[in-house]
Amino acid sequence: VRKVRSLAVLGTGSDVGKSTIAAGICRILHNNGVRVAPFKAQNMSNNAQPALITTDHEDGINDGGSGSGWGEIGTAQVVQAEACRILPRVEMNPVLLKSGGRRDTDGAYLCSVVVLGKQLVKEDYGQLGKRTEQLKELVVNAHSRLAELTNAQCIVLEGAGSCTELNLMERDIVNLPLVRKLQCPWILVANIDIGGVFAQIVGTKACVSPQDWDMCVGVVINRLRGDVKYFEPGPSMLQEMVGKPIYVIPHLYTLNLPEEDGLGVERRLLLQEKNQTQP
Repeated sequence: VRKVRSLAVLGTGSDVGKSTIAAGICRILHNNGVRVAPFKAQNMSNNAQPALITTDHEDGINDGGSGSGWGEIGTAQVVQAEACRILPRVEMNPVLLKSGGRRDTDGAYLCSVVVLGKQLVKEDYGQLGKRTEQLKELVVNAHSRLAELTNAQCIVLEGAGSCTELNLMERDIVNLPLVRKLQCPWILVANIDIGGVFAQIVGTKACVSPQDWDMCVGVVINRLRGDVKYFEPGPSMLQEMVGKPIYVIPHLYTLNLPEEDGLGVERRLLLQEKNQTQP
């Protein structure tokens, strides 16, 4: 198996800007001559775009060129692939979960499970949880295959939601358990725009094991509005509290990237409804 370096971008919660930060890192690495590819083990979104499915040759070696068709992956990974100046591939998002409506018989919420670009099954979330071990293996294999297909020197991983959902940790295939499996460094992204950024960061550290926190190489405070000097001495206070470098990113108003997760979409719809009802 070809060895490749990885860097994970994890978050304090949903809609903190992981996708954008990951895309930015991808472009910076590409511009500095690093062959880089994006990866998100599991995405939960109805926002999907086409991605290439490539067939192995008989000798088991893939030339990374000819494809056998197209599947679908999350839109964020397509944007990140563009940042890397490479074609989107289904290995970049091996598991995509899409809302499948409700079952007629009992009203249970259904999930369309898309694996390596193609729908595998539509089932309720309880059944999906029983696939964890199978999906863990699939995710690690997809990471290795992506490195071979793209000849990447570095793969930038994006996490999902909060990296410290302790009640879900045994079924987590996209955040810290994957970081441990790959033994890769990670950065934590927090969103100051929603408030409570100290609690977001310090609370995450409190929920993370010392071994996992040792692998964290920095904290990004995302979406700061206004002049960073008005946030002082916040960064130095946080650095002392968590023992990691703190990086502050301004709010980027003009990106206009599509919302990836349900929380962001829900906020946008509520805002639209509020604006429509106001005189």
